Amino acid sequence: MIYRNDAHEDTFRENMRDGEGTVKLTALTQELPSNLRLFSLLTFPVSGSIGYHMHENETEIYYILSGKARVSDDGEMFDLLPGDTMTTANGHSHSVTNTGDCEMKMLACIVKD
Repeated sequence: MIYRNDAHEDTFRENMRDGEGTVKLTALTQELPSNLRLFSLLTFPVSGSIGYHMHENETEIYYILSGKARVSDDGEMFDLLPGDTMTTANGHSHSVTNTGDCEMKMLACIVKD
């Protein structure tokens, strides 16, 4: 199945997981396999964030495409740049904040365990 760029659906999440600002989620496919909960491009405004939260019975993978991010990985802080990847497995927690001076974009995939 092919999904053209103009067919992707955007949703907007204000204060996502008690984060700051409005994050745009662009669904990259209209049909997900049963073990996949999310496959999206996330666009963060300057200082936008997703608040600290735990994943239960699923694993999330982030891939930074552009901009700068500061993440909490089980409470430990790291800076991420384009090309960096972060994985948050079942029972672990994370957050992400755009720390750059322009939009930050990342690919996010959530796989059910």
